[in-house]
Amino acid sequence: MCIFSTAMQISELLKVSRPGLWLVFIWLYLWPTGGNFKVIHELKFWLGLVYCTFPLNLLVYGMNDTVDEDVDKANPRKGNYVYGANLSRQNLRLLPKYIAIVNVFVLVIICLCDNELTPYLIKWFACAVAINYVYNNKPFQLSRKCPFEVPAMILGHFLIPHLSCRMNSLPLPSWESWVFHSFLLSRSHIWLEYEDTLVDRAKGKNTIAVVIGDRATLTLIVVLTCMESAVGFFLLHSALLGFFSLFGILVFLWAAKTKKSKHHQKPSLSVSVSQSMVGALLMGYLWYHRILV
Repeated sequence: MCIFSTAMQISELLKVSRPGLWLVFIWLYLWPTGGNFKVIHELKFWLGLVYCTFPLNLLVYGMNDTVDEDVDKANPRKGNYVYGANLSRQNLRLLPKYIAIVNVFVLVIICLCDNELTPYLIKWFACAVAINYVYNNKPFQLSRKCPFEVPAMILGHFLIPHLSCRMNSLPLPSWESWVFHSFLLSRSHIWLEYEDTLVDRAKGKNTIAVVIGDRATLTLIVVLTCMESAVGFFLLHSALLGFFSLFGILVFLWAAKTKKSKHHQKPSLSVSVSQSMVGALLMGYLWYHRILV
């Protein structure tokens, strides 16, 4: 049977890739290219951008889903295009094959477009798979071993701007922008852990949020976001970035008040949607003005 033989299979694979979170990988790819209009005339730029949507998200989140079945089955937020699918055991067993076919297919096209990229892409893909394996699978399973999940997550995400620089023949961004993104990724990740503390605690998944508790987690998120804001104001000299981070604090605190509500999923989705909408508008400005390059 063809891998994409039914509409349901396509929709489930899309849910696994979390289209509602694609903006993160898209931005990490676009970030180093800020203001370089010449790249938009190159086919490999667009192929790289496409790869950072469905294929790469399918790899990252799909590898997570194959080992998080126990947690995902108990998570009421699952089963949509923001927080991911809730696949049957049979489909979970087939998922690695889908991940491999989709990723290899797109990477081969990129290599055909530029043969000189082939050695780099082989090494890059091996690193991406290795980091995600260590993050998700035993005996490492850093996703369940506080506090190692956060640095592993940052390292994996930072492979994307490195890929962008290599594919588009650009220098690495300034160290200040790496610091800003480290705080941004950390507080966003810990927020998602905070959302899942009840389920994770019940299943023995020892994330930072589970280990330190709700109140300390919220405090940590606010501190990290304030540090992110400070980097925006004082190191990157961008009031817009600074205020964007402060806006995030207000949104998170509002959503935290509703966590115990039986309708908690709706404000949880609102946080993701509002942050994505504001982020999408901000991306264009940041890219055009090369603020984070």
